[in-house]
Amino acid sequence: MTLVNYTNAQRDVNQDEIIGFACNYAGSPSETVLKYFKKLIDKDYKWISNQLSSNNNAERYMSVLSLEKLTDLNKYELSEDEAKLINKVKKSEGLVYVCSWL
Repeated sequence: MTLVNYTNAQRDVNQDEIIGFACNYAGSPSETVLKYFKKLIDKDYKWISNQLSSNNNAERYMSVLSLEKLTDLNKYELSEDEAKLINKVKKSEGLVYVCSWL
């Protein structure tokens, strides 16, 4: 998975496929980050796991980060299938756009 920095010159990027914690002039989290924050607060780990197969690159990336961190914290145990999907996502050539405050 490749990360690409999103700038104002690239407005044709699907806003649902951007990851960022302080985007644009407002310094707001992206919609994807907000969605995952809510799912993590609600402990909806099954939903996060299901997004490993999403067509949305940002969701797959955030699912990998979330599940690996939860596993490191002993709050989640990856299944064999999830581990395989994570490896597949990591090897994919999909682009993930990262925004930042400019």
